[in-house]
Amino acid sequence: KNKLFWFFSLSQNKTRQPARSSEITNTVPTMPERTGNFSDLLSINSKYQIYDPLSVAPDPARPGHFIRTPIPGNIIPQNRVLSPKIFDWYTSRLPVPNSPVSPGAEPFNNFLALGQADNVNYTGMAGRGDYAPDLKNRFSFSWNWSHFIENAQDWTYASEPGMQDWDNIRTARGGILNWTYSKSSATVIAASVSANQWLNVQETNGVRKYKPSDIGFPTYLDARCQALGGCAVPLVSWNGYTSAYGGSSLVMGRSLSGDARQRSTGLKASVSHVVGSHSIQGGIDFRRAYTTNTGGAGNSMGSFGFNSSYIQKNEDGLTPAGSLGLSYAAFMLGIPSSMSTDNNASYALMNPYYGWYGQDTWRVTRDLTVTLGLRVEYEQAPTERYDRAITYFDPTAQLPIAAGAQAAYAANPVPELAASGFTVQGGSVYAGVNGAPRQPWQNELMWLPRLSAAWQLNRKTILRGGYGIYYDSINVQNETLSQSGFSRTTSTNLTNDSGVNWLAGNPGAGVSPMADPFPVRSDGTRFDAPLGSSLGSMYIAGQGFSYRPFNRKHPREQQWRVGLQRQLSPNMSVEAFYWGEWGNNLAVSQNQQALPAQYWNTSLVRNNTLASNMSQNVSNPFNINNFASLKTANPALYQQMSTLGFFTSSTIQKNRLLRAYPQINGLSTSQYYGEAKNNSLQV
Repeated sequence: KNKLFWFFSLSQNKTRQPARSSEITNTVPTMPERTGNFSDLLSINSKYQIYDPLSVAPDPARPGHFIRTPIPGNIIPQNRVLSPKIFDWYTSRLPVPNSPVSPGAEPFNNFLALGQADNVNYTGMAGRGDYAPDLKNRFSFSWNWSHFIENAQDWTYASEPGMQDWDNIRTARGGILNWTYSKSSATVIAASVSANQWLNVQETNGVRKYKPSDIGFPTYLDARCQALGGCAVPLVSWNGYTSAYGGSSLVMGRSLSGDARQRSTGLKASVSHVVGSHSIQGGIDFRRAYTTNTGGAGNSMGSFGFNSSYIQKNEDGLTPAGSLGLSYAAFMLGIPSSMSTDNNASYALMNPYYGWYGQDTWRVTRDLTVTLGLRVEYEQAPTERYDRAITYFDPTAQLPIAAGAQAAYAANPVPELAASGFTVQGGSVYAGVNGAPRQPWQNELMWLPRLSAAWQLNRKTILRGGYGIYYDSINVQNETLSQSGFSRTTSTNLTNDSGVNWLAGNPGAGVSPMADPFPVRSDGTRFDAPLGSSLGSMYIAGQGFSYRPFNRKHPREQQWRVGLQRQLSPNMSVEAFYWGEWGNNLAVSQNQQALPAQYWNTSLVRNNTLASNMSQNVSNPFNINNFASLKTANPALYQQMSTLGFFTSSTIQKNRLLRAYPQINGLSTSQYYGEAKNNSLQV
């Protein structure tokens, strides 16, 4: 009695409802398109003309380019369907259009998933206990647990119920133990320890009912996905067919996500003391943030993307081509634009945070109160438990391919760039390798001063003002690290010459690349095994890379506010304040490989001559034949290069050689010079 208090609560909620209005609008192939008839699109716009991928040949009007001939009437004969079992399986599960489109309009948003459900089951429990053994001490412990499952996003509910359902499960649990000690009427001490955990799992049971061979893919994909965590429907995407969940592509199938777990622990302590006209506070705030992921099978069963690449007129897109219709036509013809399979690593990230603060609220006079405070924060950058991470980019890294590539370029330079100006250097940095830091960016010590004052000008008027600095937290629950090298995707290079010769399948002989999407290679392998950090700065060569610089800063915000408060009557007052805010160190994405300005078209009219010149296929100095010595000197690197079209192709677009870091196929970063300013009058 009067010492122990407690409560417990249980809540449950079952919601049966239709999908949100923002999640029902899709674009699916029309019924004529499913039989190979794309003539309606052609009558709308010539950009929807389908060109025969088997007709590709060098363009006599543009050296270094290719051209194709149109398919008569935009109608694909049924005998051109190269993978009928695969085509029929996916097509039979596409819902029938149910939203009319105006005559002569492109058939966008022609399927509204009005029967799609968004059902939720929730259970939550919470409890708290307070214990006051005497007048000076008080202890409390509170905890919570919840389980949430959402069945949603099943846009194929009519044709294959449950297949696209994501079966998303989220569980949370946490607890906090507090102690408050009233040493005297002037001094109070408080401390607490806490822990919270959140788990997110996407079970995706519908797609897991199938394995690749059930659909028509080779059985070796079954063995691969079973070994890497589970099989499912191989993911197929059609560019140009919009989806509420796939953006500018319609996607059937689901990636198999790993179990994502986030955990945070904290220790806080504070002291409050009143002495004379001063109210003094101080304390500590220590935290640790953790994020782990089991890796998951990802798209180990295979991912196949379709667009207009091999059925448009020109290989470089000189003649505009649409994606709507053309991507599905490519699917019918059995010619994907990309084929890949994943092997994902698990990760365990952690970063600590330490905060200290002190504050004095001083009643200088009866009419004036001033508060001075200082908070100091030190947040360490994250680390991965076993350094399974690629961190940032070193622009001066020396590469084993530099001499060979520069010699090959000198033998066949382009007119726009002298051989002396062609430089090959720069590469990725792995955590903890060769003396590199384990962290992706620097730790930072941050100072956060606070100042405020309130001055009573007269009995009815008060002037108030304040200023403070705040910093954002960069922790592992907001940002993860790249695991390129530890996670590895096997991508099949379909062709080095826009389809004149195929490296997978043989469409000219009626064999789709999907019949054997990952053929056995000369070394006896089908798939790329993860290499970890063994390739060092060469891992990203021939690939794209996006990174954050090591010297990144925490985003900072300064706020200030000053104004008057005036009592007009016993029941009414008015306030007028100026409030301002300035944020800096904000991230701005920046392309590190912009084409130099001297090669731009600076007019407002398209320059086809310049476009054709910049996209011209020229001799590739990065062709793997220029690095034959690596076959014995560094066989792992040679094998990696042999899987990338960037290195196996004998040609490369001219503009790629004119950019910085030409050995990288797309390089971008975030620079932290962005600012945001706000000013307002508040009445």
